[in-house]
Amino acid sequence: MKNNLTEKDIKTINKLAEKYDIKELKINDKEKIFNLKQLCIFDTNIKHIPAAIFKITNLKSLSIYCNNLNRLPKEICDLIKLKELDIISRCLIELPKEIGNLSNIKKLSIYCENLKQLPKEIGDLINLKKLYIYCENLESLPNEIERLTNLEFIRIECENLKQLPKEICNLINLKELSIYCKNLKSLPNEIEKLTNLESIHIESENLKQLPKEIHNLIKLKRFDIDCPNSENFPDGEIVYINNGYDVIPEYPIKHEIKNGRVDILIKSNDKENNEDEENKEKPHCIIIENKLHGAKDEESQLLRYYEACIKDFEVDKIVYLPNLDKKNKPDKQSEEGIPKELIETIIGYNGENKDFHAVLNDSLEEVKLNSNIEWHLLLKHYLKILRLTGETKMDALTEKFYDKIKSEPEEYKKIQLIATMYNDLIKTRLNSLKEEFKGEYKQYWFIKDFYSKRRGINYTIVIDVYADSSYLSLFSREEETANEDNPKSKKKWEQDNKDIEAWLKKHKLFEGFDNGGDYLAIWYKGFKFPEEENKLYEFAKKLIECLEEDVESIYNSGK
Repeated sequence: MKNNLTEKDIKTINKLAEKYDIKELKINDKEKIFNLKQLCIFDTNIKHIPAAIFKITNLKSLSIYCNNLNRLPKEICDLIKLKELDIISRCLIELPKEIGNLSNIKKLSIYCENLKQLPKEIGDLINLKKLYIYCENLESLPNEIERLTNLEFIRIECENLKQLPKEICNLINLKELSIYCKNLKSLPNEIEKLTNLESIHIESENLKQLPKEIHNLIKLKRFDIDCPNSENFPDGEIVYINNGYDVIPEYPIKHEIKNGRVDILIKSNDKENNEDEENKEKPHCIIIENKLHGAKDEESQLLRYYEACIKDFEVDKIVYLPNLDKKNKPDKQSEEGIPKELIETIIGYNGENKDFHAVLNDSLEEVKLNSNIEWHLLLKHYLKILRLTGETKMDALTEKFYDKIKSEPEEYKKIQLIATMYNDLIKTRLNSLKEEFKGEYKQYWFIKDFYSKRRGINYTIVIDVYADSSYLSLFSREEETANEDNPKSKKKWEQDNKDIEAWLKKHKLFEGFDNGGDYLAIWYKGFKFPEEENKLYEFAKKLIECLEEDVESIYNSGK
């Protein structure tokens, strides 16, 4: 029998569960729902999932978003065709060992803040390609993780995790490794065995040293570090690639905390001149040279670096960053052997002189590219390196990033392809709404309730946040449980719809609102991001003020 449930039906079921505090979901085993391919159990109060769910053996994707769920049945192993599994629960403290029987699963996401360990049987998921672990209290990873030889991507965000097992370095097909672990103290020396690794991202307040073996990762293209308490990092490649630019292995970034030296060479890939080797021109490059502590031999160091580069590259510019403590901007450097016109000197990065944004942008324009570089990438990466030294004054640029793009939409378009910044932006906006309007947010929306004694329910504001837009909705909680087939319920529903419309008009807030449908007591208004973000804040503030002062007048205002 074909499953005829619509998306609206599924949402209604979930809302009923929340409204009536349903703790248990019962399913008639005789119901023919075996052709179901995707199932999402979302935002409900259930504590147990019936075994009947796990008889839907054609299921390929299962998402369980139930914060009160305290046990995952062992019958989950019966979902032999399952390829994607997402588990989110605050109360779940363990996973069944039978999870290892899901041999066809390719993507596994675990968001369980009270989970302290993973079953060793997780190593039996031999076809797993993507693994996401967000478990605040997880203290260790099982050694059996090494058996996930087809794994290509792993993201670990576990605050209490202090070290990774050396066995993780046996994941020979791993391409991306992202670690967001506040208390991580070390990485295994065996990391060099991850020979196919292309991208590493590490954020930790307690990581003080990287293993020297990390520079043996010959396929590494991106290495992003945010470890503010680092004491010493080995010489090695920190590579950041974007739109034809890369930091080449022959002339790596050098990050040495003790003498504060940072050298970066950016080159174009010279896509046009790759056929005629005899007449092939040298690729163009830019050198960024930083001597934060004013070393005595800094001029000779720059000269040596320049001479090494011109053997293989046409140097377009040298962006020279002298000691930040110098108060006066010096004349252009005139190091012997380096053409004076190539050197651009900047100090302070505070806008009083030519700032780092402008210098990099102008410099990159001089390199002949087939496409424009998204130079925010390089800037963000370089800022992180400078922050590790404790000498930079550039934090203000990143702190004001959100304000900047609100007023400059074109700047926002430049970074749309930068996934990490893009995702963090939504989180930043939700946090900003929460702080400004004292509500709460769940995943991708902000929510605030206003109780009406006369009506006996809440009127609710929800702001849905997307990458390029936001939608502000006002609705009654009656909408969540109303049944269009029930005349009494439908009547309340329709009246709420009229009441909200009349109330919005009364307070001169109705312009731009649309109704959610014939049977939905939801009114919503859209705002573009970033162009109309300030309008969203101003409108939300006014609407909330009116609701706080006059929520009781909504009831029957449409009669």
